[in-house]
Amino acid sequence: MKHSLFIKSYFPIQFMVLGGGLILLALFTFLTKPLIAIPALFFGILFISTHYRIEVYRKRKFCHDYLWILGFKKGKKVHFDTIEYIFITSSSQSQEWGSVSARFHGKTSTYYAFLKLSNDKKMMLKESYFYDDLRKEIRTFARNINVEVRDLTQENF
Repeated sequence: MKHSLFIKSYFPIQFMVLGGGLILLALFTFLTKPLIAIPALFFGILFISTHYRIEVYRKRKFCHDYLWILGFKKGKKVHFDTIEYIFITSSSQSQEWGSVSARFHGKTSTYYAFLKLSNDKKMMLKESYFYDDLRKEIRTFARNINVEVRDLTQENF
């Protein structure tokens, strides 16, 4: 049985919005200008649907990390003996900016989830600026593939 996790969209949000506009353009111009509508529909679907995904096959003992493009999968397969656990870690960045009269300081954290395999390989599952959203999604995925989640975010501070 395979378990699948959407990692992230390939195109930035601006292209996804453009893809939605191209699909609308294609729908409104299909009968009058099909030479414009068909490429617009193709690129609209391409922009909206292209994404990164990972599939875990526990019985066949491999993970497939790929880019999904219009139904085609391009990526690598990683074989393993067992899946040890999933861990969440974080990275903090700080920045200072401003002028002579005023200085501003900002700090952000990025959270990462990794799949730890028995052959000392790690596969990045997901990245997010929002810890709670990442934790919720990873815990659901971990429950599906029956592995524990280790939260290492507190060890980084």
